[in-house]
Amino acid sequence: MKGPVVDWITPQGESLKPPLNRRHKVDRGYGHEATGKLLCPAHLHWEDEVTRIGLRSGKLIVPGHSWPMFLFENSLYYPNDPWKGLLQSVLMVK
Repeated sequence: MKGPVVDWITPQGESLKPPLNRRHKVDRGYGHEATGKLLCPAHLHWEDEVTRIGLRSGKLIVPGHSWPMFLFENSLYYPNDPWKGLLQSVLMVK
């Protein structure tokens, strides 16, 4: 993850906890709360502990047709209208 992306996902005036190292990737992906929430497939719920454990351990396999939450405007996914907000998130239009 490039340095600017770390800045983009950090809320303005705040810092990520725990912080993300800009040089090492060990604490990224599903292993970090902020990046895991962004990468979580839209049809799953990151707040669900079983989901987090499954994604982190690799036991929960993400199918290729699943879109990550960071692609949706305001991180909102509508199961009945899955195209709504797709590719309209702030991260996508920066």
